[in-house]
Amino acid sequence: FILEFDAFGKNFPKSQKLSPDAFVQLAMQLAFYRTHNKPGNTYESGSLRKFHLGRTEIIRTCSHDAVEFVKGMESTSKSNEEKAKLLLKAINTHRLITNDVINCESFDRHLLGLRLIAAENDIEMPELYKDVAFKRACHYHISSSQVSSKFTAVTSYGPAVEDGYGACYNITEKKLLFGLTSNKSCKLTSA
Repeated sequence: FILEFDAFGKNFPKSQKLSPDAFVQLAMQLAFYRTHNKPGNTYESGSLRKFHLGRTEIIRTCSHDAVEFVKGMESTSKSNEEKAKLLLKAINTHRLITNDVINCESFDRHLLGLRLIAAENDIEMPELYKDVAFKRACHYHISSSQVSSKFTAVTSYGPAVEDGYGACYNITEKKLLFGLTSNKSCKLTSA
């Protein structure tokens, strides 16, 4: 499904001194919450340009502050000023998490490497990888990536999990473009 949102693009969040990417990520958190009445564990692809030929790492965008923002937006007792403060806090947290990731201060690829080493060398899988909490932490309801272009273009890819969404987006000056996917076999999701 292609969604073209033309009320504004990166020009609006930038005019408010907000990160356009964080703004879009929080909008996706809010949309997921409104659709499923729960936070959506999210994988955002983060580029590690410090490595020769590049690498990617996971920006985990469903932070505590993102969840507080989403719940605040759904609250009828919160003022617009309180909601704006929650948005700013969540955007700042997203920026900090993103900075950690692009400065190679994250853990997901390290854990993936250890798991692959165990599998390739027929070493018994460490208990961590069998733990329910770890499995939940790696069940990404939203698999997302910003693929920027100056043109009105968007790409798409499938969700990372059966009951998830693929969300590729392009933030242009005046509009937001999304390539959204979900599995037809899953009755819980619909792009």
